[in-house]
Amino acid sequence: LRMYGQEHHPNEGEYDSSNEGSEANDQWEEITGSIKSQQTHPLREATKRENWPALLSSILVPMLYGGGYYISVVWMAVFM
Repeated sequence: LRMYGQEHHPNEGEYDSSNEGSEANDQWEEITGSIKSQQTHPLREATKRENWPALLSSILVPMLYGGGYYISVVWMAVFM
């Protein structure tokens, strides 16, 4: 693909063998340095009280499906 304007290469310097993007690397290190200081524990973020309804529904919906299948296929076959 051919891009017009400034080239977009988000992984420049990470996977390249040459140091062609040293200026971009310096800018990236400045940006990620401030982000790394603001990082939090991902499990604490996921289990916050505001996320409980989503977690509960993501657990109960597959259980409802599995329970419905078990009752309709296994128990109905046993009692019929």
